[in-house]
Amino acid sequence: MTSILFWSGSSAIAWLWGLGMFFSLHFTASYGVAGLLAFAIPNACGLAAFGFILSRRKDKTKLRALAERVTSRYFGPFMLYQFLAVSLTLFALARYLFVPLDVPAPMLLMVCVLLAAMTLADRMSLAGLVRLHAGYLLVMVLAYILLQSFMPWSGEMTSGLAVKDGVFWAYLPPVALGLLFGPWLDLQQWQRAAAMEERGLSLSKGYGLAGLVFFILLLANGALVLGIQPELARGLAPGVIGSDLGGLVAQSVHGLGDPVVIAALIVWCLVGLFATLDSSRLALNWLVERVAAEKLGPLAAFLPIGLIKSSTPLFVLAAGLAATGLIAGVDLQYYMLCFASLFLAYSVVLVSELLVGRSAAHGFQAGLFGMMALCLLAAGYLGQAPLLVALSPFVALLALLPRGPEVVEQISDDGADALAPLMVDSKLSQPLGGPSSAAAVVLADQLSHQNVTETGPQSADPTKLSWTEGWFDERWFNIKLISTYSDTNSVGNVYFASYISWVGKVRELFFRRCMPGFDLKETPFYILTRSISHKFIRETREFEELLVKVRVDALNRKFVTLKHEIRDSKDNLIGKGEQTLMFVNAKSYGLVDVPAAVISSFTATMPETHLRGLK
Repeated sequence: MTSILFWSGSSAIAWLWGLGMFFSLHFTASYGVAGLLAFAIPNACGLAAFGFILSRRKDKTKLRALAERVTSRYFGPFMLYQFLAVSLTLFALARYLFVPLDVPAPMLLMVCVLLAAMTLADRMSLAGLVRLHAGYLLVMVLAYILLQSFMPWSGEMTSGLAVKDGVFWAYLPPVALGLLFGPWLDLQQWQRAAAMEERGLSLSKGYGLAGLVFFILLLANGALVLGIQPELARGLAPGVIGSDLGGLVAQSVHGLGDPVVIAALIVWCLVGLFATLDSSRLALNWLVERVAAEKLGPLAAFLPIGLIKSSTPLFVLAAGLAATGLIAGVDLQYYMLCFASLFLAYSVVLVSELLVGRSAAHGFQAGLFGMMALCLLAAGYLGQAPLLVALSPFVALLALLPRGPEVVEQISDDGADALAPLMVDSKLSQPLGGPSSAAAVVLADQLSHQNVTETGPQSADPTKLSWTEGWFDERWFNIKLISTYSDTNSVGNVYFASYISWVGKVRELFFRRCMPGFDLKETPFYILTRSISHKFIRETREFEELLVKVRVDALNRKFVTLKHEIRDSKDNLIGKGEQTLMFVNAKSYGLVDVPAAVISSFTATMPETHLRGLK
């Protein structure tokens, strides 16, 4: 029980951000208790729903593997989301705390806070940071008690829920939906959820408790506005979209001139935001170390490995963007625009994948809907058009519309346009004509009735196998190899053809494992390579321990697609690619449908989400 309390508290405080700390103050100052509840309830419910849905997801892959797959495929949106979260937190800290309190050199102090958070995160594990966040919460509670003890307080906070104009109702849909789906692109929450599952903690209970803790934090934070200026409890509703009241508490505290209250407010805000910054550092390192080299492609060979696998450049850019915003005099709502529109489209597609097992739109298509929503929201915000503001999130929700019954499309693994594992080729569901046209129906029926969990090869502990036996890990067939001088060229690096040779060797061992009864002398069919491609990402040299991975990725009536990866001893991605297999009659060499023996063997190694389009 103690463990789940620590993780829940850390998940809640890491979700605070500059939005939770200061946009909640703006919304409360503008619309009273109604504004506070409109901000707090979807925020808390979104955090609780994140854990609840993950605990009941269709894809039963281990959550860490699922998180790594999702964050890799949606690398761009996840990176941009976390980048803007860090930037807006730094911006809000300086704009709504340091500047109103007349703190000297607010930009330099902002950078100092960022450097401190990065340094701390680099010295701690996630589990250590979670325990430290429990201390953060305790410090925040003590600071809040001081604030309420020394601050003028009238007890009138609950004096009304009135909202005087339509601006509140225009703001409500984008704010509520953006916050409700917000956790789904937050790297911090995916990293924590994976760690919680590995520790045997209940995600639904853990995040339900996190939502409750977060709700209490937001209520306490909003009460600061209403405590200093109790007339705001009735809602001022200024009637102008974009009026910026996030710094009202700091302005009022500065006016009181009490050093104890000023110090308590700084501690309350600074500690809460510090949790976002150190968590973001840890989460971005977790993503960048795994994926950045792969996404950079050949460019990675020309950059220092320390730069490629570091999130430091992102933090530098985030601080630069925050400083630019301070100089330009923008407000926090400019940041909020993206989270209430662009990221909403990606989030709802992600949730639909986890709930029903198939995404309605490609990542790229979700981005188009998100960009349309962002343009609509920005037009309403800048042009003082409440109707456009209210309609914008529903444009983002259009990403949930189905693409049509004929589309069970194979999605590219290269462009961050996909969320789910690649689907089975759409040709299978279409009439093909000719004497073998019924084969598609037969194949679909075989797949839909097949018990994948019973027939699939069992994963094995690689430490208990010889390197040549291989093992399955999350549907990948793995073989370890060591490069030797025979694999290298005249300049000492591994010759390009050696990579293809390794993949071919592992493919044959994969066939041997999946079809142990296959006899080349008696087989009625041969397996031939129709095409193969390989993307060279990094170089390797002699005596490097390599992991070559192969898996079945898609199949239709005639062809099977295999994916492959090659990784070094540090898990750096050396290269990746795919190949298409075809099947011919052993006597006539005529093209034949995928044999039943291959179907039963290969589909047993495929996740259910790859097969769902056939049912």
